[in-house]
Amino acid sequence: MINSDIIDAISVNPVGRAILYTGATILRGLGLRPKIIVPQEMMVLPVVVHDVVPASVVVDCIDLMVAHKYKFEILAGISAAVALLMAAVCKYMVRDMSPKDQLQAQEYADCTSHLHFISSFAMMIIPFAHYPVMTGTLIISGTAVFSGSMYYCAFTGERRIRSIVIAGVILMVAGWISLVA
Repeated sequence: MINSDIIDAISVNPVGRAILYTGATILRGLGLRPKIIVPQEMMVLPVVVHDVVPASVVVDCIDLMVAHKYKFEILAGISAAVALLMAAVCKYMVRDMSPKDQLQAQEYADCTSHLHFISSFAMMIIPFAHYPVMTGTLIISGTAVFSGSMYYCAFTGERRIRSIVIAGVILMVAGWISLVA
């Protein structure tokens, strides 16, 4: 039997609450009914506040809801999966090249997959930007243009499309700037 003081100490801590909640959810998922443990200090009536919510808070909440409407988190997951897949494909594709071309193609592929991963993680925080749609459009299009052209350079050895690579970099930089602005 666990002492109630220990349970109170665990459930007051936010990390402890998260652990208790996660464990209870897992047990419910397994069809078990966990015992509900509520410490005494949490058993108070909620305080009702009748203040007016400022308009800026409402606008911020609406912007956040609009950003979540576009599901940038899903795009971030897909982009990270594609980055991982392309890194593996590049390792496989460059092994049939001559040693000089192989070294150069591997450099292109490593740089591209690294920046592709970083952009994928940036996509996860797009909903928290001031202008999420603009930021998302810039980062996603910049990642697609930059990574696509660099992967093409790594696979084919063509170096004539560097202007497209530069356009992708400019889009990504503009997206990063709009993320912090």
